[in-house]
Amino acid sequence: MTDYLKSVRRGEPIEMSAAAWNKLMDMARRDGERGASGTADPLLARRDRDVVLVKNVSGIDYPRWGALGLGAPVYLPRHNPPSGKQELPQDFAENLVLKGEMPIAGVHEGLFGVLLQPLKVGEIGPAVVSGTFGCVIVVQDERHRFADVYPSRPDAPTGASISGGTPLVDGDVHLRSCDHGGAEIIWKEAGLGERYAALRLAQQHRTRFRAILGLAHLLPGERFRWRYEWQEARIDADPNSETYGSYVPLDRGLSSRNKAGAQAEARMAINRYESHLSQVHPQPDDGVEGFANAGACIVPGVPESCPPEKAAVPILQPILEGVCVELVAEPDSFGNTRYAFEALNGVVFTEMEVPPQGGAVE
Repeated sequence: MTDYLKSVRRGEPIEMSAAAWNKLMDMARRDGERGASGTADPLLARRDRDVVLVKNVSGIDYPRWGALGLGAPVYLPRHNPPSGKQELPQDFAENLVLKGEMPIAGVHEGLFGVLLQPLKVGEIGPAVVSGTFGCVIVVQDERHRFADVYPSRPDAPTGASISGGTPLVDGDVHLRSCDHGGAEIIWKEAGLGERYAALRLAQQHRTRFRAILGLAHLLPGERFRWRYEWQEARIDADPNSETYGSYVPLDRGLSSRNKAGAQAEARMAINRYESHLSQVHPQPDDGVEGFANAGACIVPGVPESCPPEKAAVPILQPILEGVCVELVAEPDSFGNTRYAFEALNGVVFTEMEVPPQGGAVE
């Protein structure tokens, strides 16, 4: 705490520097701006937005209103071994500075800051991370109601100026309009290309995403329930690619692998449908469980060999490897993150011997 904020007793002399006096005058002027009603003048009130400091580590100079992906703090906390408590450096505790990175697909969507001033490589400056504010976005479709970052090429032009109608180019560092993103468009100029816009930014958590399923592992003690390997996926938008228009794995996306790169059972996904499809309901009376009720054999016209010695039995199959599903991240009963999806299982009819009446299918 600074000296001029300390309390004094009655009769105690007050020593005040010029800097302290100026600080008090600034506080008094701000208080006077509130007026007799005690409420701030709307024209002088602070805007509804959160601003943090970011350091440009993207590798290119960024213009005003450019969007940088948010990374780790530049100044990290350090530990104090004797007390066992964490000691925070002044730059971390009072002026948090985050790394401003080149946006990466699957990492920075909905996790970005919009610069309030031009920022060269290695410089630190303010960026809006939430709230309502005005900036420049690249409008792709006038029907879009959201905006978000998209991957850029470091060697591409930055598109630093307002140039109405400019076609999209790789490397544009402004937010791009889309049908769903981290910033809602309140208003935007008419037309396509770089346009002024009013945005409401709320860093939303990503709980639903697309994933390609891998191998299925049968749950111990279960008949038709599996755990599935998975890899986050996106639609391939490259018209020159062999997989154009198909879902492809996202290199730096989420997956069922742990940090070491091995498949982790706790991260594998489950299919909600299999929870009830695997249940076997008991027969209400004596019969051939799982195949047919013995009462069906006394109906007139039924062959004397009823029930037959063999029958075609539907057997549930795991979801095929390579299928793309919508994965949901949700907490389990212990608060850990688990992944689930909903997909209809395939069925294979398998010829099986009918057990004797009253028996059960193994």
